[in-house]
Amino acid sequence: MANPTCTVRPTPAIRKNLCWYINIQEPVRRTAIGYDTQDLELDLVVYPDGQWELEDDELMDQRVLEGRWTGERVANIRVIGAEFADRLEKGERWWTLKWRDWISDLTFAVPNNLPDEWAAV
Repeated sequence: MANPTCTVRPTPAIRKNLCWYINIQEPVRRTAIGYDTQDLELDLVVYPDGQWELEDDELMDQRVLEGRWTGERVANIRVIGAEFADRLEKGERWWTLKWRDWISDLTFAVPNNLPDEWAAV
């Protein structure tokens, strides 16, 4: 699996805790009804001062016990997390800081006309 990532920041409602959130996920793929991805649950949070922390690592072993993932898959997910952590330790930032000031359109409405089969991909 390639090193997938999605870097986002918290919504303005929690702006006091503004940070960069690195969501580790499978690459986005095309489906019959649009696009999809799989969140791999392990995340990293990068604070304004450059400090960072791993989030949800404790869930990885639980996912194996649940039968959701294999031990090998969890090990691979942790390797991806470690690679991102290493980059952060080196001071790398692969996103533009211009996104700090971006605010989504608060008038955007959630679509309510999804096709009946939207969840059956």
